[in-house]
Amino acid sequence: MKKTQFIKNRLNRHRKMLEKFEALKEELSFIMARYGSPRSPNLSGVPSGGSSELTETEQIVHKKMELEEKIRNAAAEISDDWSELSPLFNDLGPMQTLIINLRYQYGASWKDICKQIYGRREDYDGNMDLYMKRIYNEHGRALLFLSERHST
Repeated sequence: MKKTQFIKNRLNRHRKMLEKFEALKEELSFIMARYGSPRSPNLSGVPSGGSSELTETEQIVHKKMELEEKIRNAAAEISDDWSELSPLFNDLGPMQTLIINLRYQYGASWKDICKQIYGRREDYDGNMDLYMKRIYNEHGRALLFLSERHST
């Protein structure tokens, strides 16, 4: 097992939490877009069968409330988890801290991290591979530092 595997797994567990959180928000967004305006109630006076089941509107509202609760719980869980992780990063260099935060606290892709850090440079488009390699190297150094710190 690699020296950095434990810390990588721990950080990736946090990223998975972010991905699940984003998926919940997407599902809620879908429901709101699709069912944001449920059908109007039947005002014709003609009974519809007297079923004891929830109406379509009630089902949608129930699902929306359930998703909102899951989102609140996931946000709290993510916050607690990051509070547990963040003290580990206190002694990292500024660039390493930035990369770790962008990648694991905010869930940014490698390409987005590279563009955020180096994208304003004039030679960025022609040297993106070089800048990406810098990102990977700094990330690797951060993981080594964190794994050594964790093992002591």
